[in-house]
Amino acid sequence: VENDLIRSHNCNVLKKSDAFPKVSVPEGFKFLKLNELGKVFEMLQSQPFTLKAFFLMLALTCLRPGECRQLKFEYFDFNNSVINVPGSLMKVKKNKVFRIPFTNPMKLVYEACRKRQSQDELNFLFTALKNKNKALSEQVLSKAMKNCTQGLMHPHGFRKTARSWFAEQQVNAEVAAKCLDHVLNTG
Repeated sequence: VENDLIRSHNCNVLKKSDAFPKVSVPEGFKFLKLNELGKVFEMLQSQPFTLKAFFLMLALTCLRPGECRQLKFEYFDFNNSVINVPGSLMKVKKNKVFRIPFTNPMKLVYEACRKRQSQDELNFLFTALKNKNKALSEQVLSKAMKNCTQGLMHPHGFRKTARSWFAEQQVNAEVAAKCLDHVLNTG
């Protein structure tokens, strides 16, 4: 959004002139437009259930991959239809809980994960492939996404996809920031 404002501003003419040095902007995490995500999920079909379920929940919740992979069954409050993510798990550490309203697709992922685990393993929603008492590792997730999509997308890209979609839908920047647990620096 900021880049769009900069590109459309009159000062952009000056920026393109020889008066200013050319600065390369890092690409950041690779992402797709919302209508292109179907391709990613088709590519992920060959992956183990846990990875497919994880990437679906990641897309549905817009959490950061590190936050999503540490989701526990106990965070799901079916009475209030909300996921209560402890602030200690969030990138911006805080004392208060980050609440995500959950939808029927999220509930289906939750139930499928629960069915696949025994009672003594019911800790993390997405367990490591070899040790059911640990959460999936970031490396496994990044490697799976990179291999399946031939480098087309990164797990964190789901958040960029969501942010782009919010902008296209003209969602208020403050609302979009709250949905993604971003800190606004608007003063």
